[in-house]
Amino acid sequence: MKFIHPFFFLLGILLSGVTYATQPEEKHNAESAPTEKSEEVILDISKTESSVKVEHTSNIHISPNVTTTKKPITTTAASTPKPDEDKPGDWSVSEGNVTCIKVRGFINVIMEGKNKSTSETIKVPPTASVNGSCTDEFIRFIIDRVTNSTLQLKFSENNNEFMLSRVDGLVKTKGGLVGFGGNVSAFITPLGRSYVCNQTIDVTVNKTVIELKNFRIEAFRNTTSKDFGSEYECPSDKHVTPDIVPVVVGCALAILVIAVLVAYLISRRRSQARGYLSM
Repeated sequence: MKFIHPFFFLLGILLSGVTYATQPEEKHNAESAPTEKSEEVILDISKTESSVKVEHTSNIHISPNVTTTKKPITTTAASTPKPDEDKPGDWSVSEGNVTCIKVRGFINVIMEGKNKSTSETIKVPPTASVNGSCTDEFIRFIIDRVTNSTLQLKFSENNNEFMLSRVDGLVKTKGGLVGFGGNVSAFITPLGRSYVCNQTIDVTVNKTVIELKNFRIEAFRNTTSKDFGSEYECPSDKHVTPDIVPVVVGCALAILVIAVLVAYLISRRRSQARGYLSM
């Protein structure tokens, strides 16, 4: 048996301990290396899956879930246009191609009561239908078909002139249907011309007044023309003073007063100047 030096014995123990200590660490490293590799693979797979998902979803149009509320549809009933009450009526009576009577304007029937507060005014609508006759030369206005309210104007001819010679009517009032009628003499006009009046003219029959305003009438026409004959102005329009006349008269008076006042002031100054010179 050989003798081993103590130094070498201790050296051998140390080397064996180092070898024993390093073997588990290397084994541990050897076992852990595949784990790190597998983690890298997993990460690569996850990245690949995410990239695939992005490429897959990039071509898909994703619309948001939007909730829309339909607005309620409201309908408005079309209102029936009312006739223009400010527009004058335009009526005519024709037989064949000949229009024998033409009337245009505003017409009212005023039924007088015991006083003005109880009077009733029945308006002939501008859209009222008419009938009549060129033989008997009359025109009948249908004021109201429900109540059979009518107004009839009859014309006559004498000495190449026509005139309104008779008025008849039946109108609905608060007291019921009231009839009236009588002979008149109004709107005397040469044949071939039309009676024109911008003023209000009242034709009285018993206690009923036929009020006509801004009207034009022509009867006993013997022409196919639809136009009125030349104007024959009513006397009331001839005597109407134009609005400019009072203005002109007022300006002239104002100028005259100013001229007199200026002359008075000038003469007064001259007299005062003469008084100073004499002193």
